[in-house]
Amino acid sequence: MAERSSRWRRIRRTLGGDSQLGSAIAHLSRERESHVFRQLEEFSRHVVVVVERLQEMVLRYAAGSTAELQAAANEIDRLEGEADVLKARILDRLSMGGIFFMATADVSRLITTMDKIANLAVGAADRIAMRPLNLPQKFKDYMVELAGIDVEATARLCDAVLALNRDMRETFAICQQITEIESRADDVFKESYLLLFDLDIDYKTFVQANAIIDRLESMADTCSQNAELLRHLVLEYIE
Repeated sequence: MAERSSRWRRIRRTLGGDSQLGSAIAHLSRERESHVFRQLEEFSRHVVVVVERLQEMVLRYAAGSTAELQAAANEIDRLEGEADVLKARILDRLSMGGIFFMATADVSRLITTMDKIANLAVGAADRIAMRPLNLPQKFKDYMVELAGIDVEATARLCDAVLALNRDMRETFAICQQITEIESRADDVFKESYLLLFDLDIDYKTFVQANAIIDRLESMADTCSQNAELLRHLVLEYIE
């Protein structure tokens, strides 16, 4: 204990005393925050790209272009793998310790739940490409609408995360918008699900189509869950 105290006194003298030590710690804290936020920005934008690629795939399917669906699904899977790498880098950086205004567990929970959006996108893409799927245009239009809502919700979630570094009140306001966007997905999912029960289709097609719209709706729902998490973080950390 005496040895650690002596070492700490030497560090303080080297840095110019308590005042300079405090400034040095504050500087390191700001550097670490900036680095983590840059990583969060890169990760968040990458999740948006994954969802945008899924939207493109859904539009292609709805337009009757089915030749490249498997290639599109493979691309979405590759992009989701890149998101996993970015997530791991953030967690590695946080595990190094240091000072950050948000608890490490909170940041970890945030990026893990955001990564779930990309995972759901992969699941939806895989099921679209799984086997030839003959569905009426009205159902395809519901798929397109859900995919568009997913892009909108994910993009706003990205905006909410980036706003943490500017103004937490802005984050709070954006989160309310995400909740409203998600409610639209609920309505579209309900209509598509009711239509699915009215269709004269085989059991395999029913299961496949249901799995697709379920994942499309779950993506918007996960955005809303992330928004709720962000709201709690804002209330906890806002000054």
